[in-house]
Amino acid sequence: MIVFVENGSYNRNFSIQAVERKINHTYPSIKKSTVGFTSSFWPIFIPNMNAELIVYNSQGVNTNNMKHKFLVVQQVYSNLKSPIIIPGYRIVENNFSDKPMTFLGVKLASQPSTYQYAIYERKQEF
Repeated sequence: MIVFVENGSYNRNFSIQAVERKINHTYPSIKKSTVGFTSSFWPIFIPNMNAELIVYNSQGVNTNNMKHKFLVVQQVYSNLKSPIIIPGYRIVENNFSDKPMTFLGVKLASQPSTYQYAIYERKQEF
């Protein structure tokens, strides 16, 4: 329980509500676009009929022939310290953390267990 509270207070800016506010404020068109998202973001994107659950990890991502205008991926469970390069996409926001989760100086996990995320936007073809 102490670990959960410590992790939550350390990552208060990355609660699901904070991420949703940030996305709505900074990228208002994202909810009207085709978007691929990782499983923990379903409360934000499930109402969007153009949203689709994707798998994102160190082996890559299935973008279904690049049909998504945006990808919103969470760091947790990816085992990554920074977002991967996805051909055809550019990172427009990177909130991944390279710091391990600690409590009183003891390493508990290799990455935070909250909503650190990255947003990718499909590159425009000219």
